[in-house]
Amino acid sequence: MFATTKTLPQTQPRSVYAPSPIVHSTHRMYASDAGFTNPSALARQAHDAMSLGTSALTQGNADKAQTHLEHALQLHPTSDTHYNMGICQYMLKNIDRAIEHWKKSVQMDPHGADAYVSLGNAYFLSKKESGMAIEYMQKAMELAPSDPEIQFNLACMHESQGSLNQAIELYNKAVSNGLERAQPYLRNAMAKRMKQNI
Repeated sequence: MFATTKTLPQTQPRSVYAPSPIVHSTHRMYASDAGFTNPSALARQAHDAMSLGTSALTQGNADKAQTHLEHALQLHPTSDTHYNMGICQYMLKNIDRAIEHWKKSVQMDPHGADAYVSLGNAYFLSKKESGMAIEYMQKAMELAPSDPEIQFNLACMHESQGSLNQAIELYNKAVSNGLERAQPYLRNAMAKRMKQNI
């Protein structure tokens, strides 16, 4: 999610995309301008720069977004700006820098699930570090326990590790919370488990 308005594919900047690099793209929210409560001139300039960066991300122009978001971070760093910069870096294929910004976002606001989702997806899809991915996604689920996309992503991670019972439980929750596309994954995981028990 980007900082601005929230709604994008799985890992998207707040107010744009948040690269939730998991198996499937989902619609997650972007970061908003909630971090800009300071009425100072610098804070207003940072807010304007972040808005321009978010707009550029929404249009798919990561290079332009990077310029605006760097300016916003120099003026008045916020969790949302770091989150969106993480999305920007992810779009530019700078995975380590994306992770660095999402970690800064989490440090500044440990109560938001989106940065944890992005971290989990980045570790799972790009870094191939399932243990870290599951840890971050589990934290996201603690913060948003009924979010079916988080449940689905965590289920995919557990299934990839052969933890079928955990995967089935999470797929079931995702389906119960309205994520219909989790249904075939649930059936497949149940079939795998049955095959193992034969």
